[in-house]
Amino acid sequence: MFDPRIKWRTINFSPEAVLDFNTKNLNLIAVLRGNLFVEGCIMLELKAVQEIISYFKAKLISQMKIAKAPKGILGNVNPKNYNVGNEICIFK
Repeated sequence: MFDPRIKWRTINFSPEAVLDFNTKNLNLIAVLRGNLFVEGCIMLELKAVQEIISYFKAKLISQMKIAKAPKGILGNVNPKNYNVGNEICIFK
């Protein structure tokens, strides 16, 4: 589970985001599991893979658009060099 220190600092987050959105005159509900939606503005997705592929980046950007999140962080906790495995996306 998530670190309880997050609650001590009163950081609002949701491990599962349920979002309503409209596309092509359809009202849809998306459930984003496995991501952290932090303070209603940062989409955080953690992976444990050898390398970040373009599919993960595209998925994060799509989820950011649906959630109207201005910032997304794609973190890889598996690489030998931690700085290599992280991506930050800013959606304007």
